[in-house]
Amino acid sequence: ILLIQPWDELFINLMHAKNFAEHGAFSFNLLKHTEGTVDFLPYFLIGVLTKAGLPTLELAFLMSLLGGILCIYFCTCILKGLGTKSAETWAPLALATYPPLLYNASHGFSTTVFCACILSILYFFFIHQKKTIAWTLLAVLPLIRTEGAFCLFLFPCILWLRKERKSLVALSLLSAVPII
Repeated sequence: ILLIQPWDELFINLMHAKNFAEHGAFSFNLLKHTEGTVDFLPYFLIGVLTKAGLPTLELAFLMSLLGGILCIYFCTCILKGLGTKSAETWAPLALATYPPLLYNASHGFSTTVFCACILSILYFFFIHQKKTIAWTLLAVLPLIRTEGAFCLFLFPCILWLRKERKSLVALSLLSAVPII
């Protein structure tokens, strides 16, 4: 089943990338600079790659697909890290056929990249114990989608409740720097 079906909102997001690539302005409207996207970083990067000569629409679909693959990878890593038996065998297949993930990985939006980033943060915070990587990804998350700013509050709260308070305030403030 071919699920690739772009929506008009995708083309609004891609207009930002196109205008950046062609005119150097990350804006929906060139005459009056306006924001029409909550997905800054993915479409900014698509604009940079479009400026380098790569096709804009195909990059959006590739971004969604890669985000879906990363969701499958990090879900599998989390399940394996939690000791789920044979997770590396059944989880990728189960996740690859999960309709919401399949649909979201095929329409050109950055939702799968956003979800993959959240899953990677969970993995690096709680399974792999690579806190520096987790904090860095947490700082980037609101640049992928604005609602990622909520996670800047949520993850430190989770760590506080887990009594992982070493350098929590400093790291929380530092992770908020990119959105300020």
